[in-house]
Amino acid sequence: MLSMTTCMFTRMSRSLPVILITLSIPFSAAAQYRIVLMSGDTLMSRACSDDGDSLKLKDRHVSKRDVQFVDAYKKRRAYKHEGGKEVIVPIFSDPVLSTATCCAAKYGGSELGLGQFALPDKALLTDQRFIAAFRTALLDQWIQTDIEGRYLKTRVSEEKGATSNIVILRTGDTLDVGKKDFYIKGDTLCWFGGGRTHKDQVLLLYSAKGLRYIRDATSKAIPFHPPICDLSPCYQGVAYAHIYGFNLGDLKAPPLSGEDLAVFQASCEVEHAFMVERAEQKTESLTGAHVGMGVLRGILFALP
Repeated sequence: MLSMTTCMFTRMSRSLPVILITLSIPFSAAAQYRIVLMSGDTLMSRACSDDGDSLKLKDRHVSKRDVQFVDAYKKRRAYKHEGGKEVIVPIFSDPVLSTATCCAAKYGGSELGLGQFALPDKALLTDQRFIAAFRTALLDQWIQTDIEGRYLKTRVSEEKGATSNIVILRTGDTLDVGKKDFYIKGDTLCWFGGGRTHKDQVLLLYSAKGLRYIRDATSKAIPFHPPICDLSPCYQGVAYAHIYGFNLGDLKAPPLSGEDLAVFQASCEVEHAFMVERAEQKTESLTGAHVGMGVLRGILFALP
């Protein structure tokens, strides 16, 4: 194993000799980069670095536009079609979910929608699991699509101002309770006037406070961002992933079957993976900030 010195602080003083603090990050000299292209081909390289609109490998350059993703150091990176910005995406062993999330990261926000960019297999364009995963990954970028994965010309507004409070049930039915406010008591959703239903029956709440879901573990109503634009099995999967959070083992699936159930499961798995990825990034950010402040405190404490 080799080590790479990342930072070093020194100070000379009459009362102190030299204070030396070194942070080291180990890495393997035999690290491998796995580069998967949009064509489906795979390249392996011991070196890979950013070089503008391309990646510089040990023996060649590869255009970022031709790259589906790069695996290295337990991270998967995709690159925006416009500008080549690096984006961290969840790692899936399922090739359909992997291709969908990487394509959403690559083409999301561009003018290119489904059918307008190359895919490793054209059959993916009619694969409902692929479309569901693609829609779910785009929603993570606040990009809404119709059930065929096409960009919506007008985004669903998140503005508050509902004229009526509505309970969207997991069966697909809705309860309009007028202007009666919601409140949660134990495991039961209630509204003034005596109405109530168990939280396991509720998919979403819509009111002047916007779209919300009830977290199963805490029974708290939490804002749903961004607002979903339909109740297809795909977006139901997104909602269920948020309802059950990191406790998907407790998930009670809706009464779906066949292709609809496969779509629901794919969407739920992708959304859950994005939630885990965001949590890990937040933890890494907080840990880095904590270590940095610890080093700074150590230096300040040691100075005369």
